[in-house]
This record gives sequence, structure tokens and C-alpha cells, in this order.
Amino acid sequence: MMSSRNQVRGPVAIGGVGGSGTRIVASIIMRLGFYMGKHLNHAKDNLWFTLLIRRPSLVNSADKTEVFKALSIFERAMTGRLRPQRDDLSFIVRAVFDGLFHKNFLYGLYPQYYLIRPALTMIFCNRVNFSDYIGWGWKEPNTHLILDKLAEYFGDLKYIHVLRHGLDIAYGKSKGQLELFGDFFGIPMPNSPHLRPKAMLQYWIKANERAVRIGEQMLGDRFLLLNWDDLCIWPQRGLERILDFLGVVCDRDRVIELSNMIKRPKSIGRYRKHDITIFSREEIEAVRKFGFEVADA
Repeated sequence: MMSSRNQVRGPVAIGGVGGSGTRIVASIIMRLGFYMGKHLNHAKDNLWFTLLIRRPSLVNSADKTEVFKALSIFERAMTGRLRPQRDDLSFIVRAVFDGLFHKNFLYGLYPQYYLIRPALTMIFCNRVNFSDYIGWGWKEPNTHLILDKLAEYFGDLKYIHVLRHGLDIAYGKSKGQLELFGDFFGIPMPNSPHLRPKAMLQYWIKANERAVRIGEQMLGDRFLLLNWDDLCIWPQRGLERILDFLGVVCDRDRVIELSNMIKRPKSIGRYRKHDITIFSREEIEAVRKFGFEVADA
């Protein structure tokens, strides 16, 4: 284990379109010894990041100073150095109220869980003993939306972007990113449920194209594109890519143990139960360009 905070590597961030399998990747990285935050939900999302940054008013803003302020608070909290000053407290309180009055159901039904408790733990409970960890980071699917600003703010950021078959995502239950940030890509949430898979695929295409472009241009070898479907088929091979990317060495028994955490979900290939003729030829080809096979309609 690392004995000094200055020796601790990081940050490493994990993101992707909702439902892409980021939770298991975060679980593996936590098992490797990375500190991923004190306030996580069942999906391993870092709720400090959610509170501060998962806000349309922030993501859609052309003023990066607000994003950098949020990242400054977040970084200091995650590394145990947050001693909130008046402007920090004001920013956190505004983030809470921004969430309280947003239409998104997660905030509307669970304000204490998603807003108030994360704010309190960030302010009062952010001491971290880094002798217990080899690095730090976070998982929050929406991370990719500010990847350009993250790359500028963190000179040593490593980012893992998890990519799952777009048609499976289109027919999945997770539509939160489309609802909150569809307008960021010019794709509003349709009123009709029958039109939502098509809108979701359009979001998947644009969001992943943007993430890959920014990752390759701004991060280079500090960007890892991880195909979730391939990871489920060849878990040991995928795990070795993650270890190599993070610079972590494990013996063979440890590799086997960690790869056993990766289970192939029954939802892989669920799009085959649906009529995919609702998608255009260009949309289907975009899915194939990302390396996924598409069965004929």
C-alpha cells in the first residue's frame, strides 16, 4: 500500500451512457485499492460528483469557471483537503437547491439521499486515510459530458469510457441521461414511449462519438475505451487491459479472482426481441462502426 498521499495515483474516472456496465468496472477498481468516495449509491455512483456536477445548468454552461469551481471542491473533498470557505459553502448550497427544484425524478423523490446527505458528508466527513489506498477516482456515468473540461483541469486524469451495444441501450430502462442532457446534443426526450428507443440510440451515438473524440485528442494513452460486451465474453482479457491501463500488477490468481466478478447479463442482445426497423440505416451503421454486430431486422 502507498504510505503517502503524494504517492497515491489518480484520478481515474469511469463514465459512459447510462446502463453501459460502469458499476462492475468501478467495483473492480475499488477491489484493486482505489478510493472511489465515501458517499456512493448502489450503482457505485459518486454522489458528491452527482450533487456538484450532474446538473444541466452546469453541463450546458459555456462558462468553464463554474465547472472548475465544482471540480476544485470535489477534488479537495476526495483527497481529504476540503476545509470549506464561504464561497465553497455557497456553491454547495446552490447545487442542493438546483437539484431540489429540478424536475428529474431522482431528486424529486429522494432529495435527502441524492442532495442533502452528500452535501453534509462532503462538508463534515471528508477525511481520508490514503495509507489504505493505492489511488483515487470516481465513477459517475455522466462524467463523459464534461470530459473536455476534466482533461483540462486534471493534468494526470485517466478516463475509462464503457461502451455497450447501442441497440441494447436503446431498449434498456435507463433513460436518465437522455431526459437530463438530451438537449445538450439536440435530442429532446420524446413524449411518446414508442419513439424513445430511437431518441436513445441517437443520444448513444452522439454521446459516444463525442467522448471518443475528446478522449483520443485530449487524453491520448490516458483514455481507455472499454467494450462491455467484449468484457463479458472475455473477462480475463478485458481485466488485463484495465490493469495495464492503470499500471497495476496482479498475480495470476488475483486476475482470475477479479475476472470472476464479471458476469454476462441476460440483457445482452435484448434488442433482438424488438423491431429495429424503426432505426435508420445510418443509425445501424453507426452502431457497427463502434464494433458491434447487428442482427438483420
